[in-house]
Amino acid sequence: MKIIYSSLYHIDIVNHIFEKKQINTNDVKDYIFNAVYEMIDNKNKRYYKIRTLHKEVIHSILSIYTSPNWEEDKTYFDTASSIIANRLKETEEKTSDRYGHLNDLQKGSLIQVIYEDALGHLHYLLAKIEHNKFLDVEDLKFSTGLLVNNRTYKICDISFIPEEGESYQVDEIIIADSNRKKISEYWYDGFLEMDELQTDNENTRKAFSAIDNYLNRNVKKQAPADYTIIRNGTIQYFRTQPQFNITEYNDYVFGSYTPESDELNLEVIKEKISDLPRKKSFDSSFSLVPTEVKAKFKREYPITAKIELKIKEDIANIRDEIKAIEEHDKKYLKILITDNETYNLFKY
Repeated sequence: MKIIYSSLYHIDIVNHIFEKKQINTNDVKDYIFNAVYEMIDNKNKRYYKIRTLHKEVIHSILSIYTSPNWEEDKTYFDTASSIIANRLKETEEKTSDRYGHLNDLQKGSLIQVIYEDALGHLHYLLAKIEHNKFLDVEDLKFSTGLLVNNRTYKICDISFIPEEGESYQVDEIIIADSNRKKISEYWYDGFLEMDELQTDNENTRKAFSAIDNYLNRNVKKQAPADYTIIRNGTIQYFRTQPQFNITEYNDYVFGSYTPESDELNLEVIKEKISDLPRKKSFDSSFSLVPTEVKAKFKREYPITAKIELKIKEDIANIRDEIKAIEEHDKKYLKILITDNETYNLFKY
């Protein structure tokens, strides 16, 4: 990664601070480089699209690339980054006026960077990193600043591809929010004026199908009992959780799970599932819509030629409610019954 230009603005709407800081020390340069590198590696992100090229943020960014000799003259970047920083300040002020104590806007710094990735593609990254309070070890007084580790941030990473001549067009827009399961509306809607590339409905369908198909192909034959338990946990996650997050999904389903089969490598499965959003074109963070996949929760299992077991959704303690046993060389399913009428009908 090569950083071409960068800027840093402190924004504090409570104390009416809007200040551009000079990036003139190695420490701040290293901070920006490391922060950018960490943030673009965020696995929990969502793809967005621009509404129109005339919106202020994207228009300001594109004005840089259409300017002559922009790579030699930083003036174009400085002008655009100032306009964008001022827009964030105004957006936060409007959000604060509108929602008052209900919003959770934190003072922070806006970092803007033009960088070139390993493939030579240009990116424009916007990141608001929240300020944190800490006790200075030298003078033992409270101070405020940017954390080196465990940063809280919102980002927008816009990649560009060259067109004929010396112009560029938007390729991909990725937005992430480190501190929220759901990306802040004021960030993507109010400030950036962008829309989700895929709806929550589409993402729910694609994500469930991708994970379900992966488990069916790679776990079911190798470890059938584990497949049943893992799929049950997957259904429970999609049915009960408000937000999908690929990292949290893995923690929810595999976090404390001990496989029945010694052959099952959970780390490999988690790694493969983490890569599904990229391979199967769905976002790694979005709001779940369980009704979109409710029909897929159902499974029917043949027991004998005349008996069939139907499971309509996840079972909280599936190990305790359905269990395979073998007696006198015959295989049975032992099922917990809570309906007395059904129980009495087979009590012979």
